Amino acid sequence: MNYMLFVRKWMRSARIGHGTNAHSASTVFVNTSDTRRIDVPKPDTYDDTHNTTIVDNFLFELDQYFNAMGVRDEASKLGITPIYL
Repeated sequence: MNYMLFVRKWMRSARIGHGTNAHSASTVFVNTSDTRRIDVPKPDTYDDTHNTTIVDNFLFELDQYFNAMGVRDEASKLGITPIYL
């Protein structure tokens, strides 16, 4: 099975479940109560390679990025993820 097709279908179904449509913009609010800030490197964009290891690494990198940025809401993650596809 094409893993990116699977991820895209999953994202599409999750959007429907959260009541957002594919064209809506998502705003992410990060709680920054502390004045210290770190620079979080942005994840690489996915290059459409159909290899399970590359897909898993891409999804892991996205998850790490979201955790570092304080994005916990699934709807926000779904709004940001297409930027890197």
